[in-house]
Amino acid sequence: MARTIVNGTHVKLNDGHLMPLLGIGCWQGEHKPMSEAIVLALNNGYRLIDTAYSYMNEEAVGEAIRRWGGDRKDIFVTTKLPTIALGGGRVEPFLRKSLKKLGLDYVDLYLIHAPVGLQYVDDETVFPFDKDGKLMVDYSTNHVALWREMEAVREAGLARSIGVSNFSTAQLRRLFAVAKVPPAVNQLEMHVEFQQTEMQAYSRETGLVLTSYGTLGSPGRRARIQENSQVLDWSLSEEAMAALRTLDRGEEARSFNFLKNRGFELHPECPVNRPVL
Repeated sequence: MARTIVNGTHVKLNDGHLMPLLGIGCWQGEHKPMSEAIVLALNNGYRLIDTAYSYMNEEAVGEAIRRWGGDRKDIFVTTKLPTIALGGGRVEPFLRKSLKKLGLDYVDLYLIHAPVGLQYVDDETVFPFDKDGKLMVDYSTNHVALWREMEAVREAGLARSIGVSNFSTAQLRRLFAVAKVPPAVNQLEMHVEFQQTEMQAYSRETGLVLTSYGTLGSPGRRARIQENSQVLDWSLSEEAMAALRTLDRGEEARSFNFLKNRGFELHPECPVNRPVL
């Protein structure tokens, strides 16, 4: 199923909404520098801001949007349901918490941050560890029931589009089989050395849009906001693309394994038993 690119700057999601192709991510961003980076990004043409409850910096995102002063409808804001909220009845309360922190009435895209649930301790303990340093995994994670709650917040107007993050093709097939509103997006690590070929094929099959993180493959590098904003102004030849496809190393090139051997991988829903978040 072909995905529609609009004006060379947006992709049309399967629910009809348009999502900008270029966005700024907020993982590990501290309040003041994160807020300043977002304003810089917006001034350089970025229109998608990607944050998460678990990043603990949604207030900085809201502050940056207010400082920028542009029209809300011109910005596409993504945030994510934390893994401590995968238990029943927590989707709407946690989305409302995010909206309050962001200072917004709705988000453009709300994602389930990961397919593995962690035990709820309190609102601020987003990674609960036991006395042995292992994550306190919630084995009752039910994706189908959870997706019904995601559909409900969309119906309530709190999120315009809904999707997932770090889900496998098998997990997505389960949701697509029962969803009234299918996932619009799957956000996952994807770069030239980890090209996610199976997921790309599933995306073409269903029209699911993939959002990549770690796109340049190097967590921890200094951001290049102004230079990266020029990514839409050029293209590579098919010969060059074919050469890049030969660089794929699959799972061994995954960079985001920072929860490895902490208990996350023990959950039956952990994708390929490798921890990603």
